[in-house]
Amino acid sequence: MRSHNSVQSRSRAVATSPDQARRNAVLTRAPAHASARQPLRFEVQARDAHGVALAHGVSDCRMRLRGPTDCELEVTDCGDGRYEAVGGAPISGRYLLLATLDGA
Repeated sequence: MRSHNSVQSRSRAVATSPDQARRNAVLTRAPAHASARQPLRFEVQARDAHGVALAHGVSDCRMRLRGPTDCELEVTDCGDGRYEAVGGAPISGRYLLLATLDGA
């Protein structure tokens, strides 16, 4: 019997400066479910305050899974405002994907 992970995602912008208030991230790719210890791939698109996709990335993008255990994901800048994250949850359970842009 395979154990499954359930991943929920939510985009939440918390601005700590006027410059950061202009950015947010939208999840563009995520698995519906996965097995524990199997690689997961996520993709987010950086957007401005009006929802327009940014053509260039931000200086720092981090993604992690929060759940029964927290997992930092390996993030790659695609060079066009998109970021891809790869990682896996070590144990099964419900996880929330958290993405931060420039520390916000």
